Parts: sequence; C-alpha cells; structure tokens
Amino acid sequence: MSVSIFSAVHNRPEPLKYTVLSWLYRTVAEEIVLLDWCSDIPVKGIIEAAIKENCVRLKSELHDWQDRLKIIRVTNKVPWRIGYGSNTAASFTSHDTLFKIDADCILTAHRLPQIPAFGFMNGNMNCQHENDRGIFGSFIMHRKEYWNAGGIDERFKCYGQEDQDLFDRLQKEQGIQRYSMPEGTLYHLPHGNNRRTENYADTGTIWECTQRNREEAKNRKPWNASSPRLQHKITSDQGWYKEIKIHTGQHQEYFPETAQLF
Repeated sequence: MSVSIFSAVHNRPEPLKYTVLSWLYRTVAEEIVLLDWCSDIPVKGIIEAAIKENCVRLKSELHDWQDRLKIIRVTNKVPWRIGYGSNTAASFTSHDTLFKIDADCILTAHRLPQIPAFGFMNGNMNCQHENDRGIFGSFIMHRKEYWNAGGIDERFKCYGQEDQDLFDRLQKEQGIQRYSMPEGTLYHLPHGNNRRTENYADTGTIWECTQRNREEAKNRKPWNASSPRLQHKITSDQGWYKEIKIHTGQHQEYFPETAQLF
C-alpha cells in the first residue's frame, strides 16, 4: 500500500516540530505533503529548524526527508477554510492511498492501518478520553474515493462538520463502509477550543460554528466531483518546497471573500 500523508495548516506553528517529525520518522509513508496557508510564521523555517535540532537521527529515519516531504506555501492572503487547504494539499499527492492527518496529531503507529477495497477509516468520536476525539477528522482512504466525492466541501467558512459531511457523502452516495482507526495510530496534542476557531473569518464557539455549518449543508446542493474547487498556480518550485498563488477561476460566487484579490 503506497501512502501519501497530507495536511494543511494556517497559523498553528506550535505543534509542527513534533507532529511533522513523527510523520517523517514513520518511513512507511512514502510521501508527506504539508500545505502552509499563508501563515504569519512560514512553516518551511519551522521544519528546517526542527530537523536540524534532530540531526543525530538524520542518517537513519530522516536521511531521505527531502525526497519524501513537500512543503507548499500559499503566498497570497486568501482567507482560511479547511476545505481550501485540505483539497489543495491533496492535489499535490501522488499515491493511491491518502492519509489526512491534522497538524496537531502525532503519528504513533509503526504500521499504517490497511483499508479494505471499499472502505475508509477515521478517528473514533465515541472514545473514553475527550482529547482522543481530536483525531476524528483525520482519515485514511483510497485516493479515487476522495476525489469521486470532490474532496472536502470548500463552502464551509468556519470550524466544524466538514469532516462528518465528507464521511456522510462517502457512505450515502458511494456506499463506502466506514471503519474506526485502530487505537494507537495517532495522538492528538491537547489544546483549548479557541485554537480550533481563532483563524477563521467566521467566528463563534465550536458549537455555534458546527451547528451553523450543519444547517447550511442541509439547505444546499451536496458537494461532489463536479463542484468548482479553488484553483492555484505554482509560482516557485524548489523541489521539496514550492510556492503557489490561489485564484478562484470563474466561480467567485462560491468564494466571495477572495474576489477582491484578483
């Protein structure tokens, strides 16, 4: 099973030196794509410093890190949405299995879980410890099934429900079976609820944001493979590090907050 890990982050520098290194240490992951959505502190420097600090391990687990890691930085100031970031990150992957890991989750398993032909896995919400619910939005699935669903709905403007919405569409529209990710695959680094919502343009408590997204999803056409995703153009390519600019194409009615940028 060839696996691409992907993640997207905006202004969450604190966990990266722990989480990204854990993804790199697990050499079963042939490719890791980390999207830096115009963060105030560029992710590239954080990762380079973390690798330098761990250079004693460079000849073993990290010896080929530039072959496996891709950092993609969005350089224009486009408002953050998790659907924007996740789908853009996934578009830079190349393997048949996609493992989306939230940027505050450490990979603790030595082996990645095997998924059936018509199934996907994500974190279990019905877990004993509340902190463990932080892995609910991380998932592993077949590439073709992710894109057959159109990826994550990019119309969600605030925190919450985007992961459940994707899982519902996979199950109801494609008949894909959901499985719980095995215990011990990921560890979620604890943080307050304000960290979940602070970087979105649309604000509120996590409950308010999730309820708002849930109601909006009920009253609009479901997202699918034909939905107009946000587009990008590569402006700088240095191999493992790339810079891109985001543009909306002909679909600014989906992305009104970006219209003034173009």
